[in-house]
Amino acid sequence: MVLKHPIMNANREELASIKEVLKANPRGMNVLEIAKAINMHRQSVAKYMEMLTISGQVDVKAFGPSKVYYLSQRLPISAILNISSDVIIKLDKNLMIMDVNDAFLKLIKAERDEILNKNIDSLPFIHQLDPAILSNIVEAINGKESVVETLYKNTDAEKFFNVKFIPSVFEDGQPGVIILFEDITDRKLMDMAIKANEKKLRGIIEQSFDGIMITDKHGIVIEYNRSLQQLTGVNKDDVLGKYIWDVLFHIMEAKDESVYRKIKLELKDLLKNDRETYKHHEIEIVRPDKSRRILQIITSLIRTENSYLLCSIARDVTERIKMEKALQERDEKLRVLIETMQTGLAIHQGEQFIDVNKALEKMTGYSRDELLSMKFWDIVHPYYRDMVKEHILGVHQAEGQAPSTCECRIVTKNGDIRWVELNVGHVTYEGEQWNIISCVDAQSRKEVNDALKEKQINFNSAKHFSSFGSWKWDIKSNKMDLSDETYNILGIQRPKNSKDVLIDREKFLNVVHPDDRDKIANSAEAVLQKRGKQSERLRIIRPDGTERVIRVEEEAIFDESGNPMAIYGVWHDVTEYNHLEEERDKLAARLKESADMLSAIVYATENAMSTPNLDEFLSSVLNRLVHLVKAKSIVLLLRDPDRIYVRAGVGVDDLVRARLSTPATKGFSCMITPTGEPLYIEDAQSEPRANNTVFKEIGVRSMLGVPVKHRGEVVGVLHVEWGDVHPYKKEEQDVLQVIADRCGAAIMNTMLYERTKKLMSQARYKVSKGF
Repeated sequence: MVLKHPIMNANREELASIKEVLKANPRGMNVLEIAKAINMHRQSVAKYMEMLTISGQVDVKAFGPSKVYYLSQRLPISAILNISSDVIIKLDKNLMIMDVNDAFLKLIKAERDEILNKNIDSLPFIHQLDPAILSNIVEAINGKESVVETLYKNTDAEKFFNVKFIPSVFEDGQPGVIILFEDITDRKLMDMAIKANEKKLRGIIEQSFDGIMITDKHGIVIEYNRSLQQLTGVNKDDVLGKYIWDVLFHIMEAKDESVYRKIKLELKDLLKNDRETYKHHEIEIVRPDKSRRILQIITSLIRTENSYLLCSIARDVTERIKMEKALQERDEKLRVLIETMQTGLAIHQGEQFIDVNKALEKMTGYSRDELLSMKFWDIVHPYYRDMVKEHILGVHQAEGQAPSTCECRIVTKNGDIRWVELNVGHVTYEGEQWNIISCVDAQSRKEVNDALKEKQINFNSAKHFSSFGSWKWDIKSNKMDLSDETYNILGIQRPKNSKDVLIDREKFLNVVHPDDRDKIANSAEAVLQKRGKQSERLRIIRPDGTERVIRVEEEAIFDESGNPMAIYGVWHDVTEYNHLEEERDKLAARLKESADMLSAIVYATENAMSTPNLDEFLSSVLNRLVHLVKAKSIVLLLRDPDRIYVRAGVGVDDLVRARLSTPATKGFSCMITPTGEPLYIEDAQSEPRANNTVFKEIGVRSMLGVPVKHRGEVVGVLHVEWGDVHPYKKEEQDVLQVIADRCGAAIMNTMLYERTKKLMSQARYKVSKGF
């Protein structure tokens, strides 16, 4: 390799004579003076002076157009090698190591004698640098100065160096190079850590579902993430470098200058006060596609190491506000329903009324203000007062249980005494137990029942001789003698021939319903064993196929030896009375079912948006529903993009829950989610649409499912299963739909709360780390 340098071709004797002249004239000389002193042509002197200046052996100063040259007073390279903390290597034109400092020897763990006068290319050190520096060394020997950053890798550690290549001319006039290695490892690692943290922070900001905008201490936007671009429809490039209040004003639907000034003043005040606090704004925006959205923007002041930033977190609350408005409208409809219903309704806490409806005002004759100043038992008849106190203030029910019921009499404002039926349920609101009391006017029912009883008495009296029949069973002959009334009850004609009056016991028992024959056999066995008079209620089937209900009383007659002789019996046809009892029981069941449904709706409505514990709320509501519709089980499922899974349930174990969680296109629930319409299956054992085998395996017969909706789309399904065939009831479906809506609202409210909490936690973490 041929290395060229300007000074290589110079006459060394002439250079030496020039340096001797300058040494003798420390005040300096110009080119003409030097040329005259050594008897050399002026242009040759100028050329030599340029070479000496380049090599650093001579310094020059300009005085107008004239230049004055001096011998250089710089510290020799050999003297500064061990003064500097940097690594220094001195190479000649052939890349041979002429000298190194102690820092270099320490770095490569070698002795000076081991490396001097060796080619730099022979050292492992030179090949452990990335990128390589041999080309820079060659360029420096040819007079080109350069600086590169390189990484030194060995088995012990990694170090970063800033390497400077300085072309030099040594005392003998030969070119060379001085290499300075500045250790920048700490600075480099710090820069890398800062860049990594910045990249991580930018990644968090870009991946955030919430819109994020960050400004500097002057309010100028420096970050604007992808989610905020999607929320507002405004491109990042159109926002960066602008004031935050101008950006907000730009996206606002109503260009109200007063609102703009208010937001600007608040944000400037936030910056000016230099305190870690926040401002909350809710603005309606119009996107470029003309769609309108409502954004909730929380702007916080975040302190950094040397300054502070503004961080604005924007959330689209359009659907939440719509949902709140819809809930308000539903609550208003519920309020109208409660106010227009005929059942009196009261909310009672401690010993005072909290709220009452108009039906209770009308029922008692007291105004709402008068009732709110009273205790509930103030309107109860004194005879029933202690019972009602115990009923309301006694042992409290657990939430989710059916309301308890009692009947009592109340005294109205004008002194009238009326029968009422009270249904009392209990709910917890803000840590306190409230009583939901429905008050059904039972006066008319009581009067009807009394009239029915009176008519029944009259009817029984009028038909006494036709509805009571007697008979005698002679045990020895096994023949029975029946009275005329008994024949009438049996629906058969008494034989005219007296020889045919007596009938066999077995023939007599044939008229008894097959399911009740054991009853009469057991009754006869009991009287024969001297257990006294026996009474049973059983059914008979007349020849024309009609069924009657009979009350039977039997008693045995014994001889002197204690042997049974005969059994005497009386039959009483109680069919009509039995029908009245059944109708009464059905009416009472319907009244109780209506009260239970109302109580479940009131509970779900009161707690949907205020429950602190979603799991407890869902468990309580589903327990109420299972009891209300007398179901085997009830399940609330939520929908993910690719599956539907159980969120809460009653009456199903963990194994069944797992099997009910299916892909989003399979199962009973997935027949509801596409249409958003309720679905009833009468018998899942034979119905092909009930394609989930788990229902058949656990013995489900009837099924009813309703959709759970949010933002106008189905997000889940609430379905109920019965172990027996259960008839479809529209009122049950309506109650399930209302409860499903309340559960959906409670779930979304809890998700918003948890999400807000998480974001605030992330913000506090960033502040603590100085982001």
